[in-house]
Amino acid sequence: PVLLQEKIMGNRPWLRDYRNSFASLVMAAGTVWAAMEFDQFDLALVLGFPLILAGIWFYKRARRRSYGKVLERSASHQASEVLTAEGYQVRTNVPASGGGDLDMVITGSGGVAIVEIKSWQELNYGRKRHLVQQTRRQGKGKNLVLVWLPNARAPEGLFAFFCDPSRLCDKTYLVKGSAQRLRRALRRCGIYPG
Repeated sequence: PVLLQEKIMGNRPWLRDYRNSFASLVMAAGTVWAAMEFDQFDLALVLGFPLILAGIWFYKRARRRSYGKVLERSASHQASEVLTAEGYQVRTNVPASGGGDLDMVITGSGGVAIVEIKSWQELNYGRKRHLVQQTRRQGKGKNLVLVWLPNARAPEGLFAFFCDPSRLCDKTYLVKGSAQRLRRALRRCGIYPG
């Protein structure tokens, strides 16, 4: 039962965060109650407040993670329909050799592209650094990796014409916008239907 629970939690890390949030809030309530029984209001604050903050933090992280997974499923389904209709081979949630999974693996004439889907609307320095490390691990330096932000506003005008998709590092590119933008990025990177 414990191994099964760990397997389920490992595939759904937000469940572990919800569990941790609940446990933190229960511990905070128990601590506050015990301290109040001994008329130690200051102790109740000192011990209970950090546990409440931890519970809130775990809850917010769980919400973000579960939203990201829902978006990933929806976006990969939408992209699969668009790309397979064109002649690409699309696999989703492919187990990765180092653990975890590859959100999408797209095969066409010209090679293979790994697609990492993120729910972010923008890319800051910390996220970019994390992505570079993650995609280098996934692509192993030889595969094309596209980081797709379906929630992000797609670039427009000359920037979209000349610099979309934008290069993050090595063979890793950033794609913002719809599944059609992902299809266009594949073609610009030399992966055609096939």
